[in-house]
Amino acid sequence: MTLSAYSRHEADLCFALADPKRIDIIHTLEKHPYNVNELTLELGIPQPMTSRHLKILRERGLVQSTRHGVSVTYALSDPRILQALDLLNEISLTPTPLPAGDGLSPLPLWGRAESEG
Repeated sequence: MTLSAYSRHEADLCFALADPKRIDIIHTLEKHPYNVNELTLELGIPQPMTSRHLKILRERGLVQSTRHGVSVTYALSDPRILQALDLLNEISLTPTPLPAGDGLSPLPLWGRAESEG
């Protein structure tokens, strides 16, 4: 895979994780597989929205679907996605200091707007 193709793939994964409801779905599927109706009730969002989010997650390979008669059950494709989310949280909550003398230090995303104003 070329660097450009690899970057597109990473961007697609980031897009899948860019919506808080999709992350909620991932965390919910950590418990066990769910069908769309169960996820709708668990998350309190409309069924069409749940289906749309699941489609995006499935197309990016983050969840897999299994048909059982007329029902489709969704599960995490790879539980390491939970570790990846944990790592992203760690990175954003505990910024790494830059080498001394450069006068810059990374700020958490929520702190940038306050300090820039």
